Amino acid sequence: MPVSVASEHIQFFNQHSKIEFENLLNLNQLKTLSSGLRKAKPSKDHALAWGFDLWRKDSSLKNIICSPSLAKIAGQLKNLHELRYAYSQYLSPKCFSNQATFLYRKSFVKELVCGICLCIKPAEEPENPFFPKEAQSALFFDIDPDFLLRFPRTTGEYLFIFFADYKARFYIQEEESEQQTLFKRLGYHHGEFLRDEHNPSFRRILL
Repeated sequence: MPVSVASEHIQFFNQHSKIEFENLLNLNQLKTLSSGLRKAKPSKDHALAWGFDLWRKDSSLKNIICSPSLAKIAGQLKNLHELRYAYSQYLSPKCFSNQATFLYRKSFVKELVCGICLCIKPAEEPENPFFPKEAQSALFFDIDPDFLLRFPRTTGEYLFIFFADYKARFYIQEEESEQQTLFKRLGYHHGEFLRDEHNPSFRRILL
């Protein structure tokens, strides 16, 4: 997973609001992710809830999903010394939603700053250019006030990881979502800062 972020990477990210890195995961990490995802059982068809923050149910996934190495790359691309893990979402043929929209301004974590799309298994046919085309690759993308992301049906398997500002808070939205409900079950209340035990922080990122 170690990647050296060069000045040209940062320049490309600033110009295009995204950048893809090949072979960001090694084969062992890919195997661990794939195995952990196979163990997860959906609570109902086409629901996103069972693919949300899977590391909370399978500790073997935490070192990958909450990896300081991923946070370091995101921090360097965003020129931020501090970041906080917000949440992750698995996407696959059995785990998707054409209705669920993660809009930055309406998110239960408002201060999202950067996201990652990890490719576990590429789609059979070219789909959204937002998705990496090779397993082990990862697309880092910027999140601004107009950011909009839906989780549609796909033939591939992907894992989204979102990072937030170090001082990000939890905000209850009028329209309840499965993800928001799960955050409340962690003990979060409206306006509360995200806590290290549930949302790890990453500090002293070298820029």
